[in-house]
Amino acid sequence: MTAAIAVIERVTAVAVLTDEAKYSDFYKRVKEECDAFVPDTTTVNGRTEIAAMAYKVTRTKTAIDAAGKTLNEAARKQIDAVDANRRKIRA
Repeated sequence: MTAAIAVIERVTAVAVLTDEAKYSDFYKRVKEECDAFVPDTTTVNGRTEIAAMAYKVTRTKTAIDAAGKTLNEAARKQIDAVDANRRKIRA
């Protein structure tokens, strides 16, 4: 089992959020890894592996969401600058 479901870099996360083809590819890779995981609830090790997989999924989702939030913040700054100049022009 890999240490992370999908290696997330800022550029990759932005691409996943802005490019439908990259999003589909990313989602497919995550889904394949999750589908390949065979949980075993009968042993302590099996339950530990289930928790580890859940943690990896959560970390991956959080990384993508954080990149989206950063992307929105950057866009918001640009929008705010444009709006400020528009207000100056209208005044």
